[in-house]
Amino acid sequence: MIIWIREILSNGDHFFFVDFDDSINGPAAQDFWMLLSGDGETADEELDELLAGYTELRDFDEDELDLIPALRGLRIFSYAAWIANRWEDPSFPRLFPTFNSYVYWAEEVEALEKVSWNL
Repeated sequence: MIIWIREILSNGDHFFFVDFDDSINGPAAQDFWMLLSGDGETADEELDELLAGYTELRDFDEDELDLIPALRGLRIFSYAAWIANRWEDPSFPRLFPTFNSYVYWAEEVEALEKVSWNL
């Protein structure tokens, strides 16, 4: 059986599945911003490596980098809304035990404050 998968990245040692579907329908930055794990200098290095590989295959509009903080903030809000909308499901309080606590929301606010980090 042959399986055709277009969205695989390899570093030579490992393979990674990546979903780049939004780059066809939206800004390319929407597809890869979540691959950036750090902030500041670490994120700059990660972004440089990611863009080096990406631009081997297609052009990238660097103005899209300005979208990353907004996309991060939207992700934080969307994830919290997803949990809140399903809170009545008995499994959700068990899976997200701190969701209705000060600690959870303080961490979310801190994450939103970090969203403003500039590339």
